[in-house]
Amino acid sequence: MCQYMIRIAEDAKERAFFRCEHGTFHLTWGSAVFSLTLRELSSLKAMLVDVQQGEKPRATKRGLRLFQRISAEGIVFFELWMNEVGLRLLAEDCPAFEKLVEQALAWVELQPPFTPDQHVQMAQLLENMASPPSSLEKFYCN
Repeated sequence: MCQYMIRIAEDAKERAFFRCEHGTFHLTWGSAVFSLTLRELSSLKAMLVDVQQGEKPRATKRGLRLFQRISAEGIVFFELWMNEVGLRLLAEDCPAFEKLVEQALAWVELQPPFTPDQHVQMAQLLENMASPPSSLEKFYCN
């Protein structure tokens, strides 16, 4: 069970990505939560590009898929699926979603190699700080 979550990307509507002590990335969007590996997070970025260019959807080993759909009323939306669990994104939500994915991947690039102990130490440090200095907050929280 994940106990030490670090927020690594978020938007104004409090939709976010977190990384836990297991190295898993957790996307929260409304009441939906998706847990992704680093490879799946990277694949998600590629899927976004593919879908926007009209490519056929592809799936990861664990069944992560992204589709672009059009409703009977002509409304364009996207569906993110992880096996049997789905998330519907309206077209206007896609830029925010894509930005969250990009922020999460940019955060990963700035980090030293992942170790559970270092993650727990940083999560505890951030939890115990009433107001982290802006440079620390920017590096570890955004």
